[in-house]
Amino acid sequence: MRNGLLKMLFLLLLCQSASAAETLYVHDQLRLGVRAAPSSSERSIAVVSTGDALTVLGEQDNFINVRTEKGVEGWVSKGYLSAEPPARNQLKTLQREYEALQQQQQALQLKFDESQQQSGQSAGALAQLQQENMVLQEQLARFTEASPKFYERYRWLLLLALLVACFSAGLLVGVRWKARQVAERIGGLQI
Repeated sequence: MRNGLLKMLFLLLLCQSASAAETLYVHDQLRLGVRAAPSSSERSIAVVSTGDALTVLGEQDNFINVRTEKGVEGWVSKGYLSAEPPARNQLKTLQREYEALQQQQQALQLKFDESQQQSGQSAGALAQLQQENMVLQEQLARFTEASPKFYERYRWLLLLALLVACFSAGLLVGVRWKARQVAERIGGLQI
């Protein structure tokens, strides 16, 4: 008990040097009188309870000058204060955090389920696209097989059509050339 009290006092001294406006909490299940002066014989000007946060303003002997959450300034015995909030307050904070995490987990689970459902639909669409791709590849294979056979069968007809097209183009070019020569001889008139 005494060793724990010494540790708490050492911790309070360390915290006091680090920050002049630190916050201490009333621990255990207490109602503690805030006094007008640093003395046990002074009358109480306010009462603080377990878990109330007090802002440290100064220190004298076994008393700490504090400001309550309601703005009352006074002195409280050092032995009843702790740098950490009481377990009850810590538990409430952890419960709120736990509930928030549970809500986040539920929201993430819903998103995961939706994405699983969408991926299932996407998998069905992908399978359908793969099937259509196979059908198109089969049609392409049949066409590429038929194309050389088509060329072999109708090669003479294709050559004849090409020959007729070349002859027609040559005839057209020749007629236009001859018409231009005649027009130049007779003074630019076109026939």
